[in-house]
Amino acid sequence: MKRTFITLLVIAIFTTSMTAQERSQQEVIQPDLTIRLSLLFPQVSLEAKLSEQTTMVAGFWTGISNYYDPVYQDYRVIFTPQVTLEPRYYFNLDTRKLKGKRTDNYSGAYLSFPFHVEFPELKYNMGPCIGFQKTLGHRGYINMSIGPGVAYYEDQVRPDIISSFGLGFILN
Repeated sequence: MKRTFITLLVIAIFTTSMTAQERSQQEVIQPDLTIRLSLLFPQVSLEAKLSEQTTMVAGFWTGISNYYDPVYQDYRVIFTPQVTLEPRYYFNLDTRKLKGKRTDNYSGAYLSFPFHVEFPELKYNMGPCIGFQKTLGHRGYINMSIGPGVAYYEDQVRPDIISSFGLGFILN
């Protein structure tokens, strides 16, 4: 009787601890607002949670742009301040959870539709993108995305490539 009771107690403790670990791996609570600072190009981005798999990203950064200089009559590569507004849909968070991969701070693949505004010439571009974001260590992150788009500049609409790359730190 004692052996049976001790055996059942050990099995119950072992089973409870196993299921507790499984729950903690699968239940990741995403923050309502994530603030990121990219070191590659000076960028600050705010990612606000809209639902479990949907976020809205607002970014303020410095990018590289081609600029036609009418004085010299040629194109120059310049650093331009830019503002981005980008809704994102993370489509593989559940699959990543099942495989035991990280999903905190929205680590995973996503579809997005960014809208960029470049200053001072007011160049607009937008288009669908596919991207991947991953948390590195405790506070690091990497983000990359690319897709076809259109640009509106000097009263003309032109095809464009929309891309972004970020490597930096999560501040909150």
